Amino acid sequence: MKASKIIGSLILAAALLAGGYMAGRYTNYESISTAAPKLEKPLPTDESAPENSEAPPPQAAENSDGGLFIGKTNASSVSSEEHLYREFDIKLGERNAKLSLYTSAEYADGVFYWDDSQKWTVEVKDEEGFYPLYSQRVSSGRVYVEAAEPSDGGTVVMVYISTSSGTKINKYTFSKSGFLEKTVYDSGPVNTTVSSIPDYK
Repeated sequence: MKASKIIGSLILAAALLAGGYMAGRYTNYESISTAAPKLEKPLPTDESAPENSEAPPPQAAENSDGGLFIGKTNASSVSSEEHLYREFDIKLGERNAKLSLYTSAEYADGVFYWDDSQKWTVEVKDEEGFYPLYSQRVSSGRVYVEAAEPSDGGTVVMVYISTSSGTKINKYTFSKSGFLEKTVYDSGPVNTTVSSIPDYK
């Protein structure tokens, strides 16, 4: 009887020790888990990460000295709604060429009927192709052209865009493979009050 009581006491003591050991481990685990930083939101995976937005289209490349190069084309850029307003004989190096100014203003019986806005196109053509220098719709204004041969050779075409809200002048310098465009003057938005530039009839 006494031996059985001793054995029972040993088993109870062992159980209590084991229970205390496990409780201590559990408490230690809880304290470690509580001390560890918690992520409020899961890290994005490849599937949940936002897609990259489409890259903007590249801008037109400029020439090394800041101008825009205009090369030769095989077809004219003049639309079917435009009419020839002025045409001049010029030289492109040793080649003969035509400098032409077109407008979309209504034309009938030899008369142009001007609207508040019309498209203007400036084009140079020779036996090798076409060079579309300028093609824009202009409101409350006109487009004028001139050509010159500088003393150092070559050909320069000047395009004047004169409107009631400002003036812009583009210079087109010819090289062997095309024209180099530069804006040499831009008044920005202004209110033009008087001008001696004659209006087209």
